[in-house]
Amino acid sequence: MPKSDKGTGTNWAMVSCGLLHTGAIKNDGTLWAWGGNGHGQLGLGDTTERSTPTHTPTQVETATNWASVSCGNDHTLAIKTDGTLWAWGGNGAGQLGLGDNTDRNTPVQVGKATNWASVSCGGSYTLTIKTDGTLWAWGYDGDGQLGLGDNTDRNTPAQVETATNWASVSCSDEHTLAIKTDGTLWAWGGNGDIEDTPNLLGTGTNWSAVSYGGSHIGAIKTDGTLWAWGWNYYGQLGLGDNTDRNTPAQVGRATNWASVSCGGSRTFAIKTDGTLWAWGNNPYGQLGLGYNTDRNTPVQVEMKKMKGVRLPENDIYSVNCINCGAMLSRYSGAGTSLTAFFSSSEAPKVMCKSCRNISSEVELRNKNGKVLKIVKPNINSPF
Repeated sequence: MPKSDKGTGTNWAMVSCGLLHTGAIKNDGTLWAWGGNGHGQLGLGDTTERSTPTHTPTQVETATNWASVSCGNDHTLAIKTDGTLWAWGGNGAGQLGLGDNTDRNTPVQVGKATNWASVSCGGSYTLTIKTDGTLWAWGYDGDGQLGLGDNTDRNTPAQVETATNWASVSCSDEHTLAIKTDGTLWAWGGNGDIEDTPNLLGTGTNWSAVSYGGSHIGAIKTDGTLWAWGWNYYGQLGLGDNTDRNTPAQVGRATNWASVSCGGSRTFAIKTDGTLWAWGNNPYGQLGLGYNTDRNTPVQVEMKKMKGVRLPENDIYSVNCINCGAMLSRYSGAGTSLTAFFSSSEAPKVMCKSCRNISSEVELRNKNGKVLKIVKPNINSPF
């Protein structure tokens, strides 16, 4: 019987989220999976669902040499420390790369190569890079996302052009982005018009990391700046508005971004100081901020929930717009009301002069700009 994890471990090394399932590797090289399993994408030898809290992470086989894992919509690929590549799950478009279109519910080795370096699973396709810098693709190709110059699905690895200097790759449902060792950024796939071969984006030669969400992109340059473009309906670009961009736009002015990960309509990023930041769509609290309001600028994710905790006396805090983050006022000490900002005790509202947003909630921040809690002040009572 496969081992289960009760969720108290502190030795997780990496994690990858698919559409309905998750794969993660521990420091001891073991691989664990949970969530949706309709196509055997958990690799546990069956198609039984395992979703927290009803079930817990379950170990995938007994190997202790897993190095990396990537989850797509319903398929999973992983690389071992010996450089071999393994695949399982849904295979309707040949996304497992095994030469057929049959689903697998346990890991199966892809070919015999032992020089696979990294892997990225898109919705129903896969791209990988070998240690020699070559780029390989297979699976669904209806939008040219394989970069092979056509729209033909593949069920075995096919090399993307002849370059040997690919450094990293990121896949979504219909599009692919990749960075070369010279710092150039390349893109292909569906983008209104189909581009079925890699196209150079701009003239920059200092891109270091890129992540593709459903319809938006986040990327980091070697100078530590963060850039975003694409769909922005929920503010997932982090630019302070909800306007789409079709060219890279810098997110704030920080120069210490270390990594970025884009989801369907939200973005997370980590700075070199180890802090975690989030923005975008937040209807179910996916941003981890303690509330469910969308954000269109980066907000730090606090490890301790502060909402409902009375703030200490004699400390200066700012009152900020919950929509754009602009400062509305400063006040000293807990217990100060926002009478000047609220129109009535029955339905208190505040309007931000910066973004014109009207809300019954505001942020309270500390001196460093960190959001301490979200409040709904009443003019007849203190915070």
